Amino acid sequence: MTDCRNCRRDTELFLCALCQRELHTTLDELPWLLVQLDITVGRQDKLNLGIAGGANPNPSPINLGAMELARNIRTTLSTIVRDLCENVGQAPPDRSWTTPWMAEWLSRHHTAIAATDSAGDTMREIHNTRDALIRAINRNLRCYVGPCTTVRGHDRRGRDIECGHDLYANRDNLDERIQCPRCKTWLYPREQLMETIHRRDLLPESHLLETLDSLGEPVSRVRFYAWLRDGRIKPRGYVHAGRIVPRQIQRGDARVFSLSAARRLRVADQPETVHP
Repeated sequence: MTDCRNCRRDTELFLCALCQRELHTTLDELPWLLVQLDITVGRQDKLNLGIAGGANPNPSPINLGAMELARNIRTTLSTIVRDLCENVGQAPPDRSWTTPWMAEWLSRHHTAIAATDSAGDTMREIHNTRDALIRAINRNLRCYVGPCTTVRGHDRRGRDIECGHDLYANRDNLDERIQCPRCKTWLYPREQLMETIHRRDLLPESHLLETLDSLGEPVSRVRFYAWLRDGRIKPRGYVHAGRIVPRQIQRGDARVFSLSAARRLRVADQPETVHP
């Protein structure tokens, strides 16, 4: 038993089960973000020359900041892949390495990352990469609207079995239908988001923070952990076998927290407006 290199929980490897899941989720997000970065790199932006009422009529063929970020991310991911291969005594994959492919490869080998002594540093590098991508491509337009609520069947007790696939939509087009990648049902994002808010007050940490962001009430991971450390917010249960249960049944069951409680804490943390 050792301490998780990221959160200091007891763990068998160098990342606990919760941090492994978070790492896996983050790596799964990277390929889509990297494709969007490629689009940003090739985008033809008009450069403002500071001339009153005008912009450069000759568009820049590339976004230089995004291009530099793409180079840095390629270096970061290729280094992680090579170090991981060296650590497990495996030859690096023999193929052309694109950044989305490297992210997918690392996602498939996230457990191997958790078994390395540098797992904490690697996880932080991956998080920093994800955050830099979000800033570069303005991913704020893409917001989390909750798990798909399409009923796909019923259990032995007659209870609904929902699809549950996490859905995202363009923040500016919440009234335009989207298709669930898993069950192929067409849904309205705004209705899906409101359903998530009304029906699912208890959410795992990552989905809680994404839902707050979708509501225009972002809370940073640092602030959330401060609430946890100070006892201002506490787990309301755990996710086990797809259901929320009051107690942790096995290691790796994700904690769930109250969305309404987090929203109240956020309001309480806002500085009071002083009127003259």
